[in-house]
Amino acid sequence: MPHLHTAASPALDARQLGHILAVYDGSPETILAVEHALLLARRIRASVFILGLYPPLDRAADAPAIRAAMVDELIAYIHAGRRLGLDVDAQCPDEVSHGSVERFIADLHIDQIVVPKVGEHSRPWTAALVRDLLQSCTVPLVICEDAPPEAVQ
Repeated sequence: MPHLHTAASPALDARQLGHILAVYDGSPETILAVEHALLLARRIRASVFILGLYPPLDRAADAPAIRAAMVDELIAYIHAGRRLGLDVDAQCPDEVSHGSVERFIADLHIDQIVVPKVGEHSRPWTAALVRDLLQSCTVPLVICEDAPPEAVQ
C-alpha cells in the first residue's frame, strides 16, 4: 500500500486547526474535490490527507497501471500543497471501504471529508463509497459540486 507522505514534508504546525480528508480517483469530479480540500485547508490552516481510489484489481485488468499513474498524480498534489504551505499526505490502499475510511478518520483525527458529487459519470467504486459515507459518517462531509473559487497552482 503506497504511502506518499515523505520525510521532506513540512512538520505539522501546532496552530493547525484541523485535518481534512479528500477522496480522489482521477476523475474531474474528484480533481475538484481535492482542489476544494486544498483551498479549504489553506483558509483554516488544516492538513490534507488524499485518499486515492482506483478500480478493484478483480474489475479492471489495467488497475495496476491506473494505480501507478494515480501515485504520480498524488505526488503532484503533495507538491502543490507544499507550495501553498500545507501539510499534505496521500495514500492508495489496496481496498477502501466505509470501515477503512472510519479508521483513517480515527487514526488521522480527520475533522471533515471532501467528496465529489455523485452523478451518472461517477466511477462506480467512488460512487459506492460516497453513498456509504453520506448514509453514515462520523465527521461532516463537504460535497464538491462546482469549481473552487480560486485555482490551485
